[in-house]
Amino acid sequence: MKRTTKYLIFLYLLIAILTNSNAQKSNLNNPINSFSFDVYNDIKSDSNNIFFSPYSIYSTLLLVHEGANGKTKEKLEQILYIKNNSIPKFIDNTEIAEVKIANSIWLDKKYKFDKKYKKAITAKYDVALETIDFENPNSAIAIINQWTAENTNQKINKLLSPNDIDSLNKAIFLNTVYFNGEWKKQFNNKNTTISTFFKNENENYKIDFLNTKEGLQYYANEELQFITKPYKDSGLSFCVILPLQLNGYKEIEDKLSHQFIHKLLDNMTFETIKLSLPKIKLTGDYNLEETELFSDLNSYSDFSIIKNQALNSVNIKHKSLLELNAKGTVAIAATAMKIIITGVPHVIDFNANHPFIFFIMDNKTQSIVFMGRYNQPPQEKKTSTKEISFSKTTNHYTKEPLYLLDNKKIKTLEGIDAQDIESINILPVAEATDKYGDSRKNGAIIITTKHKE
Repeated sequence: MKRTTKYLIFLYLLIAILTNSNAQKSNLNNPINSFSFDVYNDIKSDSNNIFFSPYSIYSTLLLVHEGANGKTKEKLEQILYIKNNSIPKFIDNTEIAEVKIANSIWLDKKYKFDKKYKKAITAKYDVALETIDFENPNSAIAIINQWTAENTNQKINKLLSPNDIDSLNKAIFLNTVYFNGEWKKQFNNKNTTISTFFKNENENYKIDFLNTKEGLQYYANEELQFITKPYKDSGLSFCVILPLQLNGYKEIEDKLSHQFIHKLLDNMTFETIKLSLPKIKLTGDYNLEETELFSDLNSYSDFSIIKNQALNSVNIKHKSLLELNAKGTVAIAATAMKIIITGVPHVIDFNANHPFIFFIMDNKTQSIVFMGRYNQPPQEKKTSTKEISFSKTTNHYTKEPLYLLDNKKIKTLEGIDAQDIESINILPVAEATDKYGDSRKNGAIIITTKHKE
């Protein structure tokens, strides 16, 4: 008679610093992105922050999938969007300086791996197969926690606690993803300000914001702004979807799909952005077997992973940590400029002072590695009174200025002879709007010629 065994799947990751991408045409119709949105929708709630690694979860489930049979395998392939047993490459490690990915399976020393399973996973994946004495839980926990610490640069030292292991846990699948990426262009700490973050109409928080002005890939429409900010020496990028409405993230969440992200990435242009991002630290702790996506997985339970052992339940625990701060690199360059009349220096405001969605993507494969939402600053940062009201930015579109030649509106500056110009007056957006009543324009350029009658 086969004994029943429970498997515990742990996924733990750390990101020390975030950032995003170079412009390139996207190809987001891949399994991990569809999986990312499924998990996101399952774990989201109205009030909490979100942070997880779909890549970490997916990678670990691939190890489990390799030992699945029959309807269990079909169910996992449905969850993981696997077709014809085809598993594409999701991340290009070779181009990422500070990414460490590690997989391991810890089996109770009384048991042996199924030979066919062992051969398959060692051929396909970089995974360490270890044996351990689960009847001595303190020792087992210490060994596994040490392995975790070694694979996260000593940032995670206590992954497991005594409550995480019981007599039924005979195997633990563990995946760690550690990413420590420096911004390609750093934030200057001197520009950090304490500003208001608006959670909703009634809750304000005073938190630190990182501020900079730089050229970034950018897209905007009537619903949102979208930017990507690159890391130094990295194939990954940090993306932010910022709704224009205070609680607009809810409508955006309903639209999340590979087609939706594809549109954002494929319509970006390079713009000068006045960027303001909150300095944040997020943690995630999820029991994924409780979500709708995985809830009926345990009703199948047909696995060939341990020799002569049946599996009746899978617990999937996912923990994550994110820190976003100013650390980065300093780039100094000298550039010779040719000055021509092209319009008002165009700077777009991107102020993430209300709930937003973010993800980190591999530039080559266009796969989402990390994903989250920020909408809840620390409670101790909450203000006692509503000091200021939220107003969405009006400077989010790529807009042309208003052109006036001798007090007459013109559509373009082409054809104007520079020798005929007597004076040029440039008005900022607010002043131009007050004077000419056209808020759709990005300021005004007023040209007076020598031949004005």
